[in-house]
Amino acid sequence: FIQFFSKLEIKKITMISSYAVYGHNRKSNCNENEIIDKNYFSKGENFYALAKHNQEQLFISFCEQINLEYNIIRLPSIFGENSSLLIKNAHVIPSLIMKLLKKPKKLDIYGTGNEEREFIYVGDLIEFLLIIRKVKPLKIINFGSSKFLKIKDLSNILKQKISPKTILYFNNKSISDVPIRFVSNKKLL
Repeated sequence: FIQFFSKLEIKKITMISSYAVYGHNRKSNCNENEIIDKNYFSKGENFYALAKHNQEQLFISFCEQINLEYNIIRLPSIFGENSSLLIKNAHVIPSLIMKLLKKPKKLDIYGTGNEEREFIYVGDLIEFLLIIRKVKPLKIINFGSSKFLKIKDLSNILKQKISPKTILYFNNKSISDVPIRFVSNKKLL
């Protein structure tokens, strides 16, 4: 990568990352400068968060080595056009939609349903990326809506639109043990 990019006339590069790097911090408004170590990650998201954190560190090192300006955009869950149709890899919203389209009698959903999540529409992300490429790099940027939705409320909205007869069952097993993750977007204001 270093040899390849050093030969190109690129002035700035952007990496997409995840809010998962903030771990299981329950205080409000994690900011971009929070120091993270592997003991800080949530148990359910440990490998994903660690991989994202390591990618960020390699990316920063790479950019600094060849003197390339950069942004790292940290995101919550994304939804919108061209989402993965593989349920195993899909984000929350497309996964629920695909499961409900099968019109099951009962739908097993991870967690208690009280987990709150922030979502970003892919079109809004694209607009942001087009803007951010024209301005001075901010290095690490949190990009989110700061609006939260309980998974049970989201599930019920989708159920009513797609498969009203389906019974929703929250199995109390969770991939993530983070009930809510507050992240600061102050850098964008």
